[in-house]
Amino acid sequence: QGTIISDPLFLLEKQISILSADKPFENQIALSSIGLADYPKVTPLSLDKTFMDGLNQLQKDSLGVAAGKSVTYIWGPPGTGKTTTMGSIVAALANLGQKVLLVSNTNLALDTALERCIDRYGEVSELSGGEMLRLGTMVKPELIKKYSSKIDLDALFEIEVVPLRNQIDTLSALLGKKKNKVSDLQETQREYDRHYEKS
Repeated sequence: QGTIISDPLFLLEKQISILSADKPFENQIALSSIGLADYPKVTPLSLDKTFMDGLNQLQKDSLGVAAGKSVTYIWGPPGTGKTTTMGSIVAALANLGQKVLLVSNTNLALDTALERCIDRYGEVSELSGGEMLRLGTMVKPELIKKYSSKIDLDALFEIEVVPLRNQIDTLSALLGKKKNKVSDLQETQREYDRHYEKS
């Protein structure tokens, strides 16, 4: 019988050494999130108040903090509205043209969060396609049904590429005809040259 005691602190130490050595990418935010650097200054954003509708005061305060800070921590037990808050924050930032990367440890959690973001975003701007992208496999049926044609990279690629493929096919066919015509003209030119030499 044996006992294994694992101390995950080495993972944090390794992460710190990687972040510290990675100078070209300026990992101030990542280092500051673990207390090893000052938070970078950001220009406070003025979020559309529509994104605060339906939120409780703590959730509204979170939007205010996120609008003015480079790092915002949101913690709460299950069912307290973290995903709803995060959806409002991401939608408000996206509405201002900010780039946001949303990641999660499971596809379902990511789909749920993204669905909240898009629902909130839709209250202010119509999602026409490409403003938000879902990379990887969508697993939530509601998200797939409502938004896959507007957020799935492969679907958007097909929407954009199919007309281009059709144009390429049309142009290729026209080019083939032109090449045949040029070939016929060259043959006629050679025949003319032969007759000219004889005469």
